[in-house]
Amino acid sequence: MKAIEILKVLFTVLSITSTAILAYQLFLVLSTFLIKEKKKPKVEITKYNKFAIIIAARNEEMVIGNLIDSLMQQNYPRELYDVIVIADNCTDKTALIAAQHGAQVVERENLRERGKGYALNWFFDLLGKEGIKQYDAFCIFDADNLADEDYLAAMNCHINAGDKILQGNRETMNPSDTWVSGSYAIYFWTIIKIFMKARQKLGLSGTVGGTGFAFTSDLIQETGWRTTTLTEDIEFSLQQILKGYEVVPAYDAVFYDEQPTTFRQSVRQRYRWTLGSIQCMEKFIGAYLKGVFKGSLKQRFICFDQVLSLVSVPCTAVFAVNAAIGITLQSFGKIAWYNLLFQELLAVLGTFVFIFLSGLIIVLLCKKPVKLVKKGLFGFPLFMMSWLYINLGAIFYRNTTWKPIEHTNKASLRELKKQLATKPIE
Repeated sequence: MKAIEILKVLFTVLSITSTAILAYQLFLVLSTFLIKEKKKPKVEITKYNKFAIIIAARNEEMVIGNLIDSLMQQNYPRELYDVIVIADNCTDKTALIAAQHGAQVVERENLRERGKGYALNWFFDLLGKEGIKQYDAFCIFDADNLADEDYLAAMNCHINAGDKILQGNRETMNPSDTWVSGSYAIYFWTIIKIFMKARQKLGLSGTVGGTGFAFTSDLIQETGWRTTTLTEDIEFSLQQILKGYEVVPAYDAVFYDEQPTTFRQSVRQRYRWTLGSIQCMEKFIGAYLKGVFKGSLKQRFICFDQVLSLVSVPCTAVFAVNAAIGITLQSFGKIAWYNLLFQELLAVLGTFVFIFLSGLIIVLLCKKPVKLVKKGLFGFPLFMMSWLYINLGAIFYRNTTWKPIEHTNKASLRELKKQLATKPIE
């Protein structure tokens, strides 16, 4: 078989694969709008659960005080929650400031095992089985967050309703700062409004998103927290889904998260996320593939959905290779080089316009002011298209060195709400 024939066969196979993956994503999007959401019965507050709020922080003296203040002002019985800061390899005044604002502080020094996952492993080992048993649930926050006054009350209601793992409703602190932070805002609204909502309606499981999430203490009572990848949030979610638990969104548990403002910071952060996703794929793909063929129909569907999520990074390579083969095949045809170049530029422009319009629709669906993210709307296509190069880079080059991103937003919760003046997603 000639090389050109082999390329044609490969192009057909990869095109079918790409179409199938995109069709499933379209299915999720349509499910958000076409499937009626089941109304959960209103849960009366029969119990106030005891929470431990854990903040793993490294050199966060600029922002940690405001987070703790927002947690101390919760509309929830103060005696029923503890705020605990893990000062992880800190060389600044993070520990001192956290203690001054009323948090309990534990200090950790381990330059070999750096990152939030290792800090949580260490903390829950330090707490021990008896310490874990003191609490009904744990909440995990990053130091650059702020929590809405009703965050704990909302989580308490969900836990009383029987939910085990909950992802809070993430709002971006700084959507207007730069096109990068604005793009993050639209990206997270897409995750919350479309994909988490779709999975909730279909009875599937989402995954927690790094911060602002809660889980009941019985999930780690025997084993503690055991994660080793760069994306401890996804790893923890995958561990629990295999046990039969589901991660569900808590739209009424609102928190605010500062986003990177430069493209360089963004690439570095998303590269780390991608590496962590690859690590999780290598660790869990076998178990989830087995899960597709055993258990109840619902459990099989959940495993199938997670398999597609796990292979999302390699799928990027599939799309890239397929596009390269398509261009190669066209170049062997009779089409002039300038016509080929024009076609490819037109394809890129079409993709740009499609992503821009998608972002605009998301902003409108979430009932957010367009002016709040006008920079982000025009940058969103570049933000999303850059995932291709970030994912390809992570596939072929792995640098697992953890590098922190500096956080500088000093706004208090009251100041932030005044600045944003928008309602959270429902």
